[in-house]
Amino acid sequence: MSYNLGIDTVADNISLAIEGNGSSILEESFTVNDTVSHELINIINQFLKSIQIELHDITGLAICIGPGNYGPLRAGISIAQGLALARNLLIAPINRLEADAWPFIQSAQNQQSVIAVHDAGRLGLAWGAYSKDNKNGPPVVIVPASITNIEECAKSAPPNSLWCGELSNESIKTLQHLGYSSDIDPLKNINTRAKSMLELASVQQSYQDPSRVEALYLQPPRINR
Repeated sequence: MSYNLGIDTVADNISLAIEGNGSSILEESFTVNDTVSHELINIINQFLKSIQIELHDITGLAICIGPGNYGPLRAGISIAQGLALARNLLIAPINRLEADAWPFIQSAQNQQSVIAVHDAGRLGLAWGAYSKDNKNGPPVVIVPASITNIEECAKSAPPNSLWCGELSNESIKTLQHLGYSSDIDPLKNINTRAKSMLELASVQQSYQDPSRVEALYLQPPRINR
């Protein structure tokens, strides 16, 4: 039996998920004590060992390409590409915001838009708006992923949308002040991001040559010399 492995490193914790024959088997989150670059391979090995699956049984990888924290994001992509090139695997690059919106898109009623967000610190708010495809296809992009301030996000967002993702308490208060209340659903996850990534990879049919996979930056990364 062959398996696909989902790897998400863009937030504070690593999430992994595995599927076989299109069905999810297990998903799990791991705390990073040092850095993703030092710990990811060991975490993957630990995860696979716990479900008695060998690395050579993996035939495809789904990797989160961002937006997210520069260091963990780059480390996750580089390690996934290394594994893929060493073992002749395909990689599905998955947008973080689409993965966060995906479970809510599936449960949304009447084509309700879903806005996925995450705080990008001093850069502002990273967000995108999506809705369900009525033919059970990939999410329909209503507003492409971008970074703006929270006021601009609220102004440009489709009305009566469901909000989800990772928000600070300050951002939640600002959105509520701007008129959003019950439709804000921060930090509520139906599944781990890695599980959603595997589902999206299948729906989008996005497995490809690992050398073509690049990080998604909504603004150029700031790297100190």
